[in-house]
Amino acid sequence: MHSTDNTTRRRLAYVAVGFVTPTLVTLIAVVVQIMSMSDLPDEVAVHWNASGDADRWGSPWVMVVAAIVSGLIAVGISAVNYRVLRDGATGGTFRWLSTASAALATALAVVFAGALASQTDGDTSSPVSLIGAAAIAAAVVGAIGWYVQPSDPPADPGSPAEPMGLAPGHRAVWLHTETASRAILVLTGLLLGFAVVVALVTWTNGGAASAFWAAVVIIVVAAAAVATIVGFHVRIDSSGLTLRSIAGIPRWHVPADDIEDVSVIDIRAIGDFGGYGIRLARGRTGIVLRSGPAVLITRVDGRPLVITLSDAATAAALLAVVAVRARD
Repeated sequence: MHSTDNTTRRRLAYVAVGFVTPTLVTLIAVVVQIMSMSDLPDEVAVHWNASGDADRWGSPWVMVVAAIVSGLIAVGISAVNYRVLRDGATGGTFRWLSTASAALATALAVVFAGALASQTDGDTSSPVSLIGAAAIAAAVVGAIGWYVQPSDPPADPGSPAEPMGLAPGHRAVWLHTETASRAILVLTGLLLGFAVVVALVTWTNGGAASAFWAAVVIIVVAAAAVATIVGFHVRIDSSGLTLRSIAGIPRWHVPADDIEDVSVIDIRAIGDFGGYGIRLARGRTGIVLRSGPAVLITRVDGRPLVITLSDAATAAALLAVVAVRARD
């Protein structure tokens, strides 16, 4: 019963901090802006350059729309992950996300409402002074949001792996290539494709060559970075575990005699590690390509390593037996 109550409390606190708070602060900002409308000129400053001088003008409603959009973005950050939390996923990421949503919405609400309200007397100076007030307000709201949410439950220790039944003197090798989920691969491809299209449009429309080549460099670097985390080759044999990205780097090797314990666990990429790829969360290093079954390896010095594998049970069973043999 206690676990159910805590899960319900986490969900309700997440909603209060990540949904209700951003909505309220955005609503307050919009009310302040609308109340200022009667004292504003037809056009107000909506952008300032690095020197603090207004360099773009527009309808006061531009600032109102900006406040509303920023509030929706903040709520959207929480909404994207709510279904996973509602389904029972745990992890510190949810607490951070809802807190960040509330703090972000508060900061932007102060800036947009203040920037518009301050122009009722014709003052168009840079709203830089508002940034300090926005930072303080965001820190206060964020601290409260963090405090009202319950602490994270302990990480799931999983089920200890049963060593594979290998006859004395027999050896086994397990080879596997694990790739990210199809949704992640498609999304990554779309983002890289969009970047390429933007670079080509810049080039064909007479954009500066330097801007084009800068975009090309960014695309190449991004593609190389993506290649290091979308898939891994896995080898388990008598020497232990070897992991190598499909790009060749990074690479890990955990010797058999350095394996203290092996377990099979079930993880949620967002909840447990805050995302995909090579992650560090709650004291655990994770090679997280998808949500689902994973192998948890605890080294002799206590350092845990988590690898998501579609056939985690087989991998864990073989790792367990080579670890036992290495210690004998």
